Amino acid sequence: SAWYMKTLALEKLGAREDALVSARTGLEVAPEDDILRSLTEMIIIDGLPFEDSRRRVWSAWHGERAKLFEQKNLSDQALYEYRRALKLYPDDAETRYSYARVLLSRGYPAQFYSQLEFIQSLGKSTTTINDALESYGRLLSTSVHRTWNIDPLYLDKAHTSIGLFYRNDPANVMHPDSERITVSMLAQAFSYNPRFVVHEAKSPVQSYSEAFRLSRERGDDYFIMLHYNENDRDVRLVADVHVSSTGTKADSFSVFRTGNDRYPNALRRMTQVLVSSFPLRGTLLKRLQGDAVIDLGRADGVNKDAVFDIVDARKLRTAGGEIALVYEKDAVLGTFTVTVPDEELSGGTVTRSGFYDRINSGDAVVLVPEKDEAADQTDQEPEQKTSPALFKLVRQIR
Repeated sequence: SAWYMKTLALEKLGAREDALVSARTGLEVAPEDDILRSLTEMIIIDGLPFEDSRRRVWSAWHGERAKLFEQKNLSDQALYEYRRALKLYPDDAETRYSYARVLLSRGYPAQFYSQLEFIQSLGKSTTTINDALESYGRLLSTSVHRTWNIDPLYLDKAHTSIGLFYRNDPANVMHPDSERITVSMLAQAFSYNPRFVVHEAKSPVQSYSEAFRLSRERGDDYFIMLHYNENDRDVRLVADVHVSSTGTKADSFSVFRTGNDRYPNALRRMTQVLVSSFPLRGTLLKRLQGDAVIDLGRADGVNKDAVFDIVDARKLRTAGGEIALVYEKDAVLGTFTVTVPDEELSGGTVTRSGFYDRINSGDAVVLVPEKDEAADQTDQEPEQKTSPALFKLVRQIR
């Protein structure tokens, strides 16, 4: 749109105040223009002081949408909107309390408690919040992090480093430079998952080889070339994931969305797809004889009875041609079995491999994939009874 082009031009010139005026007018004309809104929020986050009153005004739009989603029991969408609202105005106690309640409804009382503590630190606490802090403080007294005296807030769980790159596509005539905006939005979505550290490109790369070089020099585990295409009815995001050590393309993920809210829905889905595709790796934090605790929990997808290999971190590396972690058999020091999965941590038992006990704090833990014997048998039986060529074609159709 013309208002988007004007806002983009003013932003490029460094005229932030004029850009915000242009964006406000443009969004009054076309409130469904999510790219323009995202550009505006980038300007606000990067350019306005935290105490600027305009942050609260722009944040309120996301807060209202979050409440509507919450009323419809769409917690994923509500979380996304609450996080956008708090990204713009972190000191909004009412929005943060609503966000905390959604976290609690999803089964994360410790995160709920942490959000209420933040509200209290702002001096905006209420009787309801104080009572909730007292009640949940007692409830969490037997949690894993209290038992082991570990504050999850200070844990460095970022064991996977990712570079986000893009190239400008001249075919994107509706919103030029939308690739830069999309990369920034995706990086912000990733920031809520402590397992990852994401380095976003602030300018386009000229080629794949430039992205490979920059990512390898920085020491990333992977780098992603993000592609964005849109028309007036739908959007498509494509993420090509490469291994930074070799440059090999490991996988490609595509997300297509149409209808209302297609842009934020595509971003949210792409984040979920990418997060689930990377291997689950953690660290053994503390050990007391046969008991231990790791820095992964239910928020990371860890369930009771999950089994992890305990590996010498120096011998663990990313696979050269796929999204995976590889290590030699002699690098396995033992196994860790989860007995008490908490939100951010998990307690369990360790079993050594070999005669000597070489398991120490700081060793890496890697989730061992579950073997589905029934599925293996189901996959093999049709091949025995049917033509192999025909069976392969049927599998491809799926």
